[in-house]
Amino acid sequence: MAEWSIRTYRPDDLLLLQEITALTFGPVSIDRNMEQLLGPFGAGGWQARKLAAIADDCRAQPDGVFVAEDAAGRVVGYVTTRLNVAASIGWIPNLERVAPLRTSNKMTSPALPSGCSDTEVGSWPSRSWTTTCGR
Repeated sequence: MAEWSIRTYRPDDLLLLQEITALTFGPVSIDRNMEQLLGPFGAGGWQARKLAAIADDCRAQPDGVFVAEDAAGRVVGYVTTRLNVAASIGWIPNLERVAPLRTSNKMTSPALPSGCSDTEVGSWPSRSWTTTCGR
């Protein structure tokens, strides 16, 4: 049996997706970093704007929102997608998962299958993560 699965969005997922976003998105939020450097701007602050954007994605294209669940059925991540039919172009506005647990330069997460880990590649600002499974 898989350790996690992906399913389509249901309206009762929205609050969980927003909670995951609120818990994990801050460190990579351009708006948050700008507010820390320059002070607040816009109505509601960076977090309110980001959570509203998640709701907008879910409302605009609910069939393009995919939710990751662990084996116990807990929501552990999501991706929102948008499609411009006229241009035949799609994009991913939001992609989040439950915050991984850091161990040196490796990270594990409940959203990853057993035996898999994320490894940091490079350093800021070109840092990225690769997921490896097995060996």
